[in-house]
Amino acid sequence: MQIKKEETREQILESAIDLFLENGVSKTSIARIAEHAGISTGNVYRYFSDKNSLVQNTILDKVGDSFKHHLKRTIELASSTDIQNPSTAYVNCVNEMLNYTIENRKVLLVLLSEEPEQFFVNFRSEVCQLLVASAQAYFAKIYPSATLNKQKKVLLKIIYRSFVDSSVELLKHHSTSGEILKSVALLRAYHLNGMKALFEES
Repeated sequence: MQIKKEETREQILESAIDLFLENGVSKTSIARIAEHAGISTGNVYRYFSDKNSLVQNTILDKVGDSFKHHLKRTIELASSTDIQNPSTAYVNCVNEMLNYTIENRKVLLVLLSEEPEQFFVNFRSEVCQLLVASAQAYFAKIYPSATLNKQKKVLLKIIYRSFVDSSVELLKHHSTSGEILKSVALLRAYHLNGMKALFEES
């Protein structure tokens, strides 16, 4: 019986994620999720009190928090390593985050979507802020005499919004681990060269 409950809950979540990706959270109703999952609307409410509960408790709290944990850990290690010759701990941490991203690809696409309403705005913004802070800390160590003026701070925010957008596009267009890892490596190399030019510019 417990297994059946877990299977039904997972079925609801998978249907919700597919519909959120296709239509956005705001345009997806509980009734539509139930129809997609092949169960009654009442059965969905046995597991989730409403759509907000489904989004908050299973997407933001579970996958969102875990992703931010991986990201923060990677950032901590990045501030104490040479990315051109990285430590084993840093490499392992990056690989863990990439594997987590691939395993939770669909959910992260929903989380990082440009949802027009309130659902994921804070998550997307927080990820961008974490990346900006990481860049500032890392490049301050490499270029201690470099000045991060107002113009460069604005550029950093724009660059990392674009970086998140690019990462989302990669996840949209690639579904296999090999494709994603190869594309991320190319994007990262391009990104680091651009950041290096920004911080070296006087």
